[in-house]
Amino acid sequence: RSPSYLLTNLRWSRVVRRFGVSFSLILTVVIGCCAHASAHDPIFLTNEHLAAEVGPYLPDGTISFALYGRLEEPSSTQGFQAQMQQGQSLNLSLLVPAVLPEIGFEVSSLPELKVTRPDQTFFVLSAQFRQTFYEPFTGTTYLRLVDHIEEAQQGEYSFLISGSEVGRYVVSIGTLERFGTE
Repeated sequence: RSPSYLLTNLRWSRVVRRFGVSFSLILTVVIGCCAHASAHDPIFLTNEHLAAEVGPYLPDGTISFALYGRLEEPSSTQGFQAQMQQGQSLNLSLLVPAVLPEIGFEVSSLPELKVTRPDQTFFVLSAQFRQTFYEPFTGTTYLRLVDHIEEAQQGEYSFLISGSEVGRYVVSIGTLERFGTE
């Protein structure tokens, strides 16, 4: 074989190797972004969010959000609002951390979620079960208390969290993963 043939093969092997390294890096970045995007967007409710009207407003209730809060007194409430379109799916879950004091609460002491629809009818989600749920992005184990799915009405929904004990909770809404949504 001629020296030019060997030189050409050497060049091609370098090109292939560089392409392989570049492809691997791109693939790693894409997988990393996708894994990061599969988490709920976090929102932290505070004592200032004592009613739905003064809480955060979610312009699209189908986008996946996790609303973290702590009821500081047995009579305290926290709330938020979300916009929905007719026929979309309203997906809700209510959870508490699987640690003390929340894990020791009686069922009647666990937080509840009052949901007011755009037509002003409402329902209350209260604990139906205690299912252990590990959330890998925060490394936290929760007790899932209730899940709810229904066809949405057109308009603004109001959500109000209350409980008879001081404690933490998480409300998740939506299923569409769009991390970084305002």
